[in-house]
Parts: sequence; structure tokens; C-alpha cells
Amino acid sequence: MPLRGQTIASSPPRDDCAEISDGMNSDQRQQPENPCPAFRLSIGPRTWFWLLLWGVTVVGGLGYLASYANNPGAAARMPHAWPEDTQLVRNSNGPTLVMFIHPHCPCTRASLSELSRTLARSHEPVDVLAVFIRPLDFKSGWERGSLWNIATKLPGVRTLVDPGGQEARRFDAMTSGQVGLYDRHGKLLFSGGMTSARAHEGDNNGSLAVSTWLNEGDCIVSNTDVFGCPLFDQTESQSERGESCCPR
Repeated sequence: MPLRGQTIASSPPRDDCAEISDGMNSDQRQQPENPCPAFRLSIGPRTWFWLLLWGVTVVGGLGYLASYANNPGAAARMPHAWPEDTQLVRNSNGPTLVMFIHPHCPCTRASLSELSRTLARSHEPVDVLAVFIRPLDFKSGWERGSLWNIATKLPGVRTLVDPGGQEARRFDAMTSGQVGLYDRHGKLLFSGGMTSARAHEGDNNGSLAVSTWLNEGDCIVSNTDVFGCPLFDQTESQSERGESCCPR
């Protein structure tokens, strides 16, 4: 019993929770529940089948496009001398390059781009004839699309219309983008295309061969593959609607 005038020292309050916690090891302490339990994806055989089928379809489609892009068109056997019955006029004082074009072939855009680069690198002037095929029963102007506009803007290039493809047949051209390079005497120097794949711009043997012929007067390459649309194998209904003959 405390005497009068004496104070009783009070002990600090006990923290029972702390004592209990301190008396427990780490394994005994209760861990909080995970608010985001692990997500487990269950895929059945049916789902795996459709995923596999989708993968095979994608890979097959990409393989087809790659194969098509690297599949050349029919190559021409261009005459070794400038045809006497042609209405196309060559340059008798220098080389003449003729390119036959399907007006709605998207692949030929790359051919015109390569032609532009080749002409820019040429040290010798060259006459260039860009000949656009138009079926006989098609209206005038059908050939004047985006490719025509590109060709008309290239320096030194003359754009011509070939009704019925008569001139293309005289030169045995069968694929859009077919090029023939003739010297001032009308002798064939080079025959082929100026791209390495369909709609593909960049260094290629055809452009290099033409540049070498024009700048050095000689080249070991005299023909290359042509990548483009057929000039004559399209259906008329497709051409009338202006549909492209190459898949985009």
C-alpha cells in the first residue's frame, strides 16, 4: 500500500501483439493473401488445333508472297536488230532504250524508279521510249494513269501509246517493264528488266548493265529476268476496271 506523498511509477502499456509477433519465427508469421492470384491458362486440344492451323496459314501465305515476288515474268527474245517495220523511231546518233509498260501494273513503278536512277548516272545522252500498251477496243486515255504521269516527268523520256500491243509484239515483249537497249546502229545491247524482284527498288543486275553499257560502252551482262505483269494475259474485264494484275 503506497504511503502518503509517494507516487507510483506506472509501467508502459504492454503490446501483446508485438510480443506474440516477436515470439514467432518467420515461418510462423501469417502471410497476407495475394490479392492477384496467378492466372493459369488452360488450352484444350481444340484450341491448340486452331492455333496450329492459323500459324501454318500465316507462314504459307508469307511464303507464297515471297515466292511470287521473286518469280520473274516471261522473258522476251528481242530482235538483235531494230525492227524495220516498227513505227518507233530510234536515235541514229546515240543509244535508244525502249521500255514496254502495262499502264496498271504496280510492279512497274519500281522499274520506272530504277530507270530514273540509271538515267541520272548516265554520262551519255540516251533516247528513252516508254511504250504503254492499250487494247484496241479500250477507250483513249485508259493508259494515262499514275505510271504515265511518272514517265512523263522523267527527263529525256518520250511516252507513247501502243494500240493493241503491236509494237510490243514486234519486239517480242511479254512482261511489263521489259527493256531493250540498242546502239546508234540499231544493234541490241541489252534485253531484260531493271529490278531484282516484283515492285522491288534497289541495286540490280539490269540497272547496272544498262549503266555500264551507257558509261563504258561494254558489259558482260546482256540479259536479265523481268519482274512485272503480263502485257497480254489479263482478262478484258479486269483491265477495263483498271485492276492491278499483281497482288499488292
